[in-house]
Amino acid sequence: AAVLLHIPSYPAVGLFFPYYNYTAALVAAAGAASVAARVPGLGALCPAAALYLVLVGSRGGLAALAAGTALALWRSGRRSLVFMGGAAVLGFFLLPSPPRDAFLKLSRSGSHARPAIWRSALLVAAEHPWLGEGPGRFSRGFLRHQVPAPPALRRTRYALTSERAHSGPLDAAAEIGFVGAGLLLAALLTLWRTRPGAPTDPDREALLAAAAALGTQALGDSILAL
Repeated sequence: AAVLLHIPSYPAVGLFFPYYNYTAALVAAAGAASVAARVPGLGALCPAAALYLVLVGSRGGLAALAAGTALALWRSGRRSLVFMGGAAVLGFFLLPSPPRDAFLKLSRSGSHARPAIWRSALLVAAEHPWLGEGPGRFSRGFLRHQVPAPPALRRTRYALTSERAHSGPLDAAAEIGFVGAGLLLAALLTLWRTRPGAPTDPDREALLAAAAALGTQALGDSILAL
């Protein structure tokens, strides 16, 4: 399969249809896990993953890779690298620059759409905070809180439609309520539990780094839908 496959309306699909962010999520998880595993030579996957994510322009994937790698470095005691990386990222966003603006994709007509969908998802969740709209029924609740379509699309449709909130936590809150989302988060957090004094397990560390990467990207993408 092509790494960068172009089809109409879906540029850079990658290995997993329908959009490149599904592939980007796995690339980010693999890159972070390679750092945590601490196998000689395997860490080269991390810069290779970063290069791929830059080429396809995945903001969520880069954020995921950064979070998973930071966790891997922190837990292995290489905390100075975490601070250096954090300072570099902060400097990138504070200094006005064409690369930063291009990375944020602010020039796209639909750049406002995803934050608007997140706000609508919160409104859906607020209507049914205990049980939610119902599993798989986000699109029904979203119809009550639609947002205007991007300017380039307003001639063909009045408002956006979406089957998902493009955010794992907001999807859960809207469909199963804040209580259900809290229980789901608590279940996922049990992955972080370790026995006091237990020896470091490279496989476990790699899984934790990958989970942190996927969890970070799931904040703003619907990558867990598949």
